[in-house]
Amino acid sequence: MIAGCRARRPGAKPEAYKLANKIAFITGGNSGTGLAAAQEWAAQGATVVILARSQGKADKALAQINGQATAVVGDVSDLTSLKSAFDVIRETYGRLDILMTSAGIVPALLRPFATRSANGSRAGGTTGRNGESGPLSGIG
Repeated sequence: MIAGCRARRPGAKPEAYKLANKIAFITGGNSGTGLAAAQEWAAQGATVVILARSQGKADKALAQINGQATAVVGDVSDLTSLKSAFDVIRETYGRLDILMTSAGIVPALLRPFATRSANGSRAGGTTGRNGESGPLSGIG
């Protein structure tokens, strides 16, 4: 047996359905890592709810997820919007079993450091104490 792997018990559920009857909520579930998780978890039997910032993004993502999936339109950086999303989940399913935060947000404090110059290199930043330079080198 491979280290870290367990032998399957007789009568155990197949791997494809190990998340059956679970409710999963994924912020940023309309793209990237969040979408990949939504696809995998739905394939494993979970009911997946994704949070997307627009109905168009939600619809595009849902078309790529095979299994039980729905979307809530909202913005993770807006607490009222996020609370509304949780309220929809509570009203629809009565519980939440899995939460994945995958939305890529940049806090306002770091936005000046996250911009790029015309040639594609990161713009902004300062020179650090040891002469190093970069977008966050002067912090800390």
